[in-house]
Amino acid sequence: MNQSILSRSSALALAALFMAFATGCSGPKALTKQAHKYEASQLYSQAAHYYVKALKKKPGYIDALIGLRSTGQLVFDDLLGEFRMKAAAGDRAGAIAAYEKARKAEGEYASVGVQMVAAPNLETDYLAIVNSHVTDLYDEAMAMMDEQNYAGAAPIFSEVVRLEAGFRDAAQLLIIARAEPLYLEGEAAFDRKHYREAHRAFNGCLSHDPDYKLAGELRDQALTLGRFNIAINPFESGQAEQGAAVELRGLLLDAMLNSSDPFIGVVDRINQEAMLAEQELALSGLVASGSGVAVGEMAGARGTITGSVMAFSVETSNLEKSRKKAHLQHKEIVEDPDGTKTTKISYTDAHYVTYEQSRTAYLKFNITLISLETGAILFNQVETVEASDAVSYARSQYPTNKLYPANANGSVSTSGKHSLHRLLGKRQNLESEAALRSQLMSQAGSLASRKVETFLSSYVQ
Repeated sequence: MNQSILSRSSALALAALFMAFATGCSGPKALTKQAHKYEASQLYSQAAHYYVKALKKKPGYIDALIGLRSTGQLVFDDLLGEFRMKAAAGDRAGAIAAYEKARKAEGEYASVGVQMVAAPNLETDYLAIVNSHVTDLYDEAMAMMDEQNYAGAAPIFSEVVRLEAGFRDAAQLLIIARAEPLYLEGEAAFDRKHYREAHRAFNGCLSHDPDYKLAGELRDQALTLGRFNIAINPFESGQAEQGAAVELRGLLLDAMLNSSDPFIGVVDRINQEAMLAEQELALSGLVASGSGVAVGEMAGARGTITGSVMAFSVETSNLEKSRKKAHLQHKEIVEDPDGTKTTKISYTDAHYVTYEQSRTAYLKFNITLISLETGAILFNQVETVEASDAVSYARSQYPTNKLYPANANGSVSTSGKHSLHRLLGKRQNLESEAALRSQLMSQAGSLASRKVETFLSSYVQ
């Protein structure tokens, strides 16, 4: 190692002294000047860094090129010295790390046009160390594999592959070390009938190897066995809310059909219609009790969603009007006897009218999820949603640019002119009932589907 390089602690201490000078150095000349200061204090790594920055700012800058050739070589030689020292001490991992740091620095310097000089046998020495190191690592990881310590073996095989990609069968063993724990986890979950957990584990296994053992087949089986298909019944409502009930059920159906959860499904329309018809017969007493469950199973459904719209309204408040006192400004050019012209400002009484109105759409609904396997109510919840809009504006028959509001005592409020003008320019029309209804139903459909998905994400293990 180059003895002229200061210890790390001393270098850091001296580096701190130069930080204040470094601020503001942006041009190649200033950066090179800063590098000279570091070099004079034997802080060669920092000096090389600033020379590189200068050369990136201005390629071929001669002062920076000269400086980097000397300081860069010192840094490079120092790292190679560390490589030799650690190799001699038998610290192969440390030697490899030092060598890689040296090569990284060499590449950085080469990117700005400065080549480093290395001993001709450097690469041969490095490869010999790598070969011995990966052999030891491979044997260590293999021992862990024999003990089924996959978590310990995986990072070791990963390092072997990084250092020498084609070393024996390390790449394949790395896949096994990563995939096998997930495969075993998936098998255990599958045996417990925790199909969602098994599906997730097998998916992780397949991300390492798309053809790993029976992971693909077991993943698909887990999805088939664990998938919770639902039928969505028409929602009940009073006559006034019938349209809202139909729309809410349609929105929920659409959301369930487009669910990102692979374990949630919706039975097809034909099977669902057959199931609903059978349920209607059951309600009339024409079929035996429990046959609805059988029909549901035949249709491929494990659960059914029922719901009702309990209240729906769109209400618009009365338009509230209020007359406000204001002042209208007048400007007059007045000429004094001596010919001097001045502007005379005066005010006359005026007024403006404020308007306020609001519209609110309200929906209260119930949603219930029933198991067709047991007949039990799995989920039941009442929800309410609202969508509203309001307007608050002013109108005036007077010219806006000359109108000023009045203070509480009736005087002219010059500071309130901006607020008044903003009020006079505000939107005057409420959102239509149709627009608010659409917003309300969209919120309700999203809320209903989110509640069902959240429940099933934990219910279907």
